[in-house]
Amino acid sequence: MCRLIRVLLVSIPFLFVFLVAPSTFAQSWVSAITATTTTTTATITWTSAVPANSQIKYGRTTSYGSKSALNSNLVATHSVALTSLTAGTTYHYRVLSADCTGVLVTGLDNVFTTPATVISVSISPTTATMSSGGTEQFSAQVTNTSNTAVTWSATSGTVSTTGLFTAPTVTATTTVTVTATSVADNTKSASATVTVNATVGTLGVSPATLALGSVVVGTSGTASGTFTAGGSSVTVSAVSSNNSAFTVTGLSLPVTIPAGNSAAFTVTFSPQTTGAATAALTFTSTAQSSTTVESLTGTGTVAPVYSVNLSWNASTSENISGYNIYRAAYASACGSFSKINSLLNTGTLYTDSVVVDGATYCYATTAVNTSNEESGYSNIVSNVQVPAP
Repeated sequence: MCRLIRVLLVSIPFLFVFLVAPSTFAQSWVSAITATTTTTTATITWTSAVPANSQIKYGRTTSYGSKSALNSNLVATHSVALTSLTAGTTYHYRVLSADCTGVLVTGLDNVFTTPATVISVSISPTTATMSSGGTEQFSAQVTNTSNTAVTWSATSGTVSTTGLFTAPTVTATTTVTVTATSVADNTKSASATVTVNATVGTLGVSPATLALGSVVVGTSGTASGTFTAGGSSVTVSAVSSNNSAFTVTGLSLPVTIPAGNSAAFTVTFSPQTTGAATAALTFTSTAQSSTTVESLTGTGTVAPVYSVNLSWNASTSENISGYNIYRAAYASACGSFSKINSLLNTGTLYTDSVVVDGATYCYATTAVNTSNEESGYSNIVSNVQVPAP
């Protein structure tokens, strides 16, 4: 509390008059004035010669126009916070302090400048690893602006307006940069680094084991298989057999198979001796495993003692140029039929001399016209038993 003390003196009073310039007095009474700013705030601090209250008047010109709320606490060290300021703006201000007697001291004009708003862009995730042709969702955050929109770009592959990145198809590991750029300030952006790994293809063969069945020694039998590329395209460069009785035809190497596609091949079994035979076909390719193996089986049999003579009635259809003959193994029913004549049979008689003694078969024929159109099966003759020798 400020107190006034009255003293009665008998002596003759002397009057002393000191002339002090107002600005010099103000500067000595309030001092150490500083301003600490952010983009939208400023904190003004100062000291006063005696405890006093605190207030700031401020504005964009020396006309000021605004005042902070009065802090009536009497202190020698003062701090007043100004809020809701404009970023990147210069303000004039003066400190105001009044002591307990009500004497108000106003500091000289000072200035501070709030820093400009800096737009910031961040991206998530900042790194990613993915396969060739894969996708990854990115997101971007923009701060210090009400316009949070961004534009997306990538050094390779594609990226949608919502940040969905689709990796390019690559044959070797590739690094791609995905960038989000602020629409409000296109000098501000953020980037993510994406590692795109090449997809390594696979090669499957079907069936896993290719059975050539029984073939008479000195003759040949054939069967077909396929291999399929998975993941990415695969190039088959070579094929080899570890048994000369089995050979591969129907392939022109090297052959490139697109992902998801298949290629057919034919295996010919030409036994030189009787008995069971096995082989392994090895395909060399660019697949993840550079070699793929196909198992083969077959049986060499002696020349049959017996043959089967077939005859049928001629087709009554017009422009018939010949007939095909089909045979199937028979157990309790006919199995899968396969054509046994290599050339079109022009007559209505056929001798099947490539049979296994003791085996049982089914037979059927079809008619083929001059337009190479083939009819359905004739009546099927089943349970044709070849005697054992």
